[in-house]
Amino acid sequence: MAEKIKSLAQDLETAEGKQPQTPKYAKIGKLLKKDAKKNWAMYLLLLPAVIFFAVFCYAPMIGLLMAFQDFDLNLGFFQSPWVGFKHFAAFFHDMYFWRLLGNTLLFSLYDILFVFTTPILLALLINGVKRRRYRRVILTAVYLPYFISTVVVCGIISSLVDTNGIFGIIFTKLGLLEEGMSMLGDPRHFRAINIVSNIWQTVGFNSVIYVAALGGIDPCLYEAADLDGANWFKKVLHIALPSILPTIMMMLIMKIGMMLNVNFEKIYLLYSTPTYNVGEVISTYIYRYGAIGGNYSYTTAIGLFQSVFGFVLLLIANWLSRKFTSSSVF
Repeated sequence: MAEKIKSLAQDLETAEGKQPQTPKYAKIGKLLKKDAKKNWAMYLLLLPAVIFFAVFCYAPMIGLLMAFQDFDLNLGFFQSPWVGFKHFAAFFHDMYFWRLLGNTLLFSLYDILFVFTTPILLALLINGVKRRRYRRVILTAVYLPYFISTVVVCGIISSLVDTNGIFGIIFTKLGLLEEGMSMLGDPRHFRAINIVSNIWQTVGFNSVIYVAALGGIDPCLYEAADLDGANWFKKVLHIALPSILPTIMMMLIMKIGMMLNVNFEKIYLLYSTPTYNVGEVISTYIYRYGAIGGNYSYTTAIGLFQSVFGFVLLLIANWLSRKFTSSSVF
């Protein structure tokens, strides 16, 4: 009898242990609900940002349907005729496709080689300045051009490289520019003007994050290096650069992910018919044929191609970074 009672008790315990568990998502929902009640003020502060991204970033994505349609403004998104991948095929077979892709990738390559690396070098040089006052003055001076409007910057550039501008006169005297010709009208100089102006305008702003990362390095490392007789270059090579490598890789991965989204505003404001062969990129092509030409479906397909291509590059760059440097965005 005692054994029977014991057996029944074990069966009851087993039955209790086999009760259905709460689903994982239900648990997460309960935790979020509990946290929202506790920190309602924080969620209220977060609400405007959520609404902003929902309205201006996610809701407009419905427009991607145009890439697979012959979009008609009168018919709207859901009644325009579907054409599948017609516009993608048209772009890939476009006579300008390889020129556009080549120019875009070339501008991005120059951007990574010069515009991306210059702020790192500047941050290392500023970090080497001993007095804080001088360091702040230098950082402020190189930071200011970032706040100048792109339109104003392009106006300054046009004045400087015009036939009567200082650089136009110098290049003409050196025989690098034809008499009476603007540097912006010469395909040989257009890319260099764009890259140099990008460096001048953004180097200060982009260096801030590296200056902050360098400021987080333990001073004891530099003191130990001084005791070992290390010079500035060795301290940079063996202490500074390895310490900020995760920051550099994160910024590089994000830059690679945006390789097809080059500086549209400046290129569009500076280029002209003589420099189309070297200055026309995918972004300017989309603007000219989409916003001005009204080919919405075709240019939406090109924009979607840009996004997918950039996303693939981002994944590849992130994987390579995680494999070889143990640093990654995700």
